[in-house]
Amino acid sequence: MQPDRNAPSGDILAAYSPVASHSTTTTDRRRVKYNIISGTSMSCPHVTGVVAYVKTFQPHWSPSAIRSALLTTAFPMDPSNNPDGEFAYGSGHVNPVKAIDYGLVYDTVKGDNIRFLCSIGYVEGTIRIVTGHNSSCPEKTLPRDYTYPTLTAAIPQYLLKLQHISYNSKLEIKVVSQVLSFKSLMEKKPYNVTVTGKTLKPFLM
Repeated sequence: MQPDRNAPSGDILAAYSPVASHSTTTTDRRRVKYNIISGTSMSCPHVTGVVAYVKTFQPHWSPSAIRSALLTTAFPMDPSNNPDGEFAYGSGHVNPVKAIDYGLVYDTVKGDNIRFLCSIGYVEGTIRIVTGHNSSCPEKTLPRDYTYPTLTAAIPQYLLKLQHISYNSKLEIKVVSQVLSFKSLMEKKPYNVTVTGKTLKPFLM
């Protein structure tokens, strides 16, 4: 699964477990309290700190609402530096200051996550292990109906062969309505997104 967002993860100085060696040599008995590490997992504490920061401004927000604010306000990144594009860095680089100056928030309500897991093929037994209670799959739903602050579309294989897919495809995206006006808390508004272009990637986000 693609990441949601990008955060600092290179040469990060962080606390380190005294149980493990700081090197890859199994015979190394040295232990350290801190270590400089790079990798995807090192971005996690940065995002956690940003979440705590946003929570101070919006103490009643759900985790999904905070996630939405982080995704929709992230700095755009240059896809030419990474051919995997959004599947490598998500919606962009996390922006703590902008996250508290959010626009539209995509929130989930109780049951949304269960319906999503059901829609992508998880059986009820597995879902109950995840949720910790006797959850059951409701009526048939589609993954695309899950409230999430990104849009993803899979392109059928026959279209890939016909269109000679390229990561440099130029797409035109049209959103209607471009402005949504809300009059009350938790009010919902619909909008349509249309994507057109001569060539399409295997996935669109």
